[in-house]
This record gives sequence, C-alpha cells and structure tokens, in this order.
Amino acid sequence: MVERSHQYKILSIVMIIANSIVLAMDRADIDQSLSSFIKISNNVFFGFFATELVLKLMSEGFKFYLRDHYNWLDCFVIVVSTIDIALENTTY
Repeated sequence: MVERSHQYKILSIVMIIANSIVLAMDRADIDQSLSSFIKISNNVFFGFFATELVLKLMSEGFKFYLRDHYNWLDCFVIVVSTIDIALENTTY
C-alpha cells in the first residue's frame, strides 16, 4: 500500500510541516503576492490530504478507517477545509 510505505510517511510529515509553516505566514497585513501564494499552497495541501483520505478509505474500507482516531481528525479537517474552500469561492 502506498499510504503505508516509509517514503509516503516521510512525504506526509513534510507536507504537514510545510502546511503548518504556510498557515503561520497568514496574517491581516500581507501583500497580494504572499496572499496568492498562501491560497495556492492551501489548495495544494488540501488536494494532497483529500487524496490521502480517499486512498485510505478505498484501501481500508470505511469501518477499518474509523478504527484509527487520527483518521477521524484527518476526516474532520478535510470536511472543514472543504466547507472553507466552498465558502471562499462563493460570491455574495
């Protein structure tokens, strides 16, 4: 399984750290280019983590997926991120 390989675990850790750094860069008084970089980066991270969730669900099945409480956290973050992205792209 890809999501269980050593290289994939290292990639996941690197992506989590990079995502944390990008999230820490976000503040109220940033210029447009940094804001664009953060938005694009967040979409890339979302894509990576959403793909990870789907791959795990496909390989483990829903019941087995929910046995690991870290997966609950991952699923919650993906659902909240999906809502955030949907609301961000909605015009009022």
